[in-house]
Amino acid sequence: MKLAAVFIHGIGGSSEDWAKPIIEKLELKVMERLRKRLKDKAPSDISEVLIVKSVYWKTVLDKPQEELGNVLHKYYFQILRHIAWFWVPFISLFKNWYKTQTMVITRYIGDIIGYMAKEARTGVHEKIDAALEAIRAEVKAGNGEKIPVSFISHSLGTVINSNYIYDKLNANRVQGINYFHQDFLIANLFMAGSPLALFSMKFGGPESFNNPIDVETPEGVWLNFLDKDDPIAMPLKTLNASYDKVVHEDVFVNAGWMPFTAHMEYFNKSNVLDVIADKLVEDWSRLARLA
Repeated sequence: MKLAAVFIHGIGGSSEDWAKPIIEKLELKVMERLRKRLKDKAPSDISEVLIVKSVYWKTVLDKPQEELGNVLHKYYFQILRHIAWFWVPFISLFKNWYKTQTMVITRYIGDIIGYMAKEARTGVHEKIDAALEAIRAEVKAGNGEKIPVSFISHSLGTVINSNYIYDKLNANRVQGINYFHQDFLIANLFMAGSPLALFSMKFGGPESFNNPIDVETPEGVWLNFLDKDDPIAMPLKTLNASYDKVVHEDVFVNAGWMPFTAHMEYFNKSNVLDVIADKLVEDWSRLARLA
């Protein structure tokens, strides 16, 4: 049996292969730990242990963001035409400022607002469907067993991850019991820099936000990684009694002392991947009966 993992990016996703270096790091860490733990019993290649896919949902929002960007460009151009003569030498500086301002509004704030639209949410969730389908095509689970999948998400991606699982759990029901997927079990949830607690305001505050998702395996964990210098990351376990029950731990890490770095570098400058690798090694060793 192989394990599966799915990466989901946050706001401002850079490119289709955004997760490639992160996945390579994770796979290397998993293999290093397996060789140290199992020695001659360790698998020879990561393909025997883990299959990882990443979701690039940014393209779903490209069209409306581009249209808004064009409107704002015209607006800022009109402003530049009316600046006082003594500011003319600084025209290039103004252009760069407005360009940055447009990008922040459309590509970052725009991600949050855009995802809330029903059509966009459906499109983003279909991207996750596609990632799971790609995994299912590669992993053959025997004897009707489901594939254990761990979700690894960042920033707005943690909200998307939660919404996606919530929708699936509510859509699938057998004999009065909700389940995530006919081919997959939610093994672990790893969230970093999550603003999920903020979305409780949509439902009237923390105490009303009391129907969280959960893992589906007895050994599964939900870890919420946050850096004290990250202004976006928020604790989940202390949100209310419901989240306290399902979130295993709010794990404080050090991704950098500057707010931007602290939010963006969880997978590069903290021990997040080490913690994830340790858990995946435990999971695989147990499934392979080598624990």
